[in-house]
Order: sequence, then C-alpha cells, then structure tokens
Amino acid sequence: MDEILTSKQVADLVADQHTVMTAVHAFTVEHTEPVIGTGWPPPVRP
Repeated sequence: MDEILTSKQVADLVADQHTVMTAVHAFTVEHTEPVIGTGWPPPVRP
C-alpha cells in the first residue's frame, strides 16, 4: 500500500486533482450571485 501511495502516478493524479479543484472553486466564486443584500446601511422601510 505504501508503494502505491508514494508512486509517481498517484502524485501526478493528486496534483491534477488539486489544479482542477482550484479552477472549479475560482470559477464558482467568480460567478456567484449574492442572494442576500450586502449593502450598508440597510434600506429604510416605510
């Protein structure tokens, strides 16, 4: 098991996964629309 976990193939897969997950997270954050207003001060209601 140790040989598998320390192999170059597993290291390459982990590196690829990190790159993909980072890209997906960046895309998600960039395209997130606010659901709750974040403006301050809050609007005055009559």
